[in-house]
Amino acid sequence: MLAGRYSLHALAALLVLLQMAIGFRALVPEVSPAYRAQFLERSDCSNPAAIGLYTPGGTVRPVFGSVDAAPEGIFACGWHPAEGGLWSNGGGSRLLFALPQQPTAARLAIEAGALVSDTHPAQRIVATTNGIVLGTATLTTAAPTTIAFDIPAQATVDGRLEIALSFPDATSARTIGAGRSRLLRAIFVTAVTLSPR
Repeated sequence: MLAGRYSLHALAALLVLLQMAIGFRALVPEVSPAYRAQFLERSDCSNPAAIGLYTPGGTVRPVFGSVDAAPEGIFACGWHPAEGGLWSNGGGSRLLFALPQQPTAARLAIEAGALVSDTHPAQRIVATTNGIVLGTATLTTAAPTTIAFDIPAQATVDGRLEIALSFPDATSARTIGAGRSRLLRAIFVTAVTLSPR
């Protein structure tokens, strides 16, 4: 009878462990890196959505739930909507603009704050387009700050301008002691303006 009791306890413990393993697998699925990038982290930029229509000189303030923050907007790839703006998602993000056919030189202004802490004091943003390095900017505060990049006229091809932003210092809030999120972040964008120059 005592042996039977121990068997039931062992079986119950085994079932609890099995349920915990299933729960862990559901929370942290084992998937390919490509699947993780596209569907879990939403950082894959290999198949960006349609380019958003844009009037040069206009300021876009991506608000959660707005068309500008959705895939139809200029923030089509590598962004995560949040209250008041968009977080960069992963190590790179892209901005896609539909512009007039006549290419002109422009200046891209991005209003953003950075994911920083005392142990991780800066986030670098490297901007490129069509293989042209536009420059590197550094943010050192979570407060919205404007950074700018000059864009040559030849960067616009057939009315399409695609700006790739890479974040060599991207990290998670949990890693740097700034929160509990494990998601890879670098900047929080509150406004974007592309102006002729």
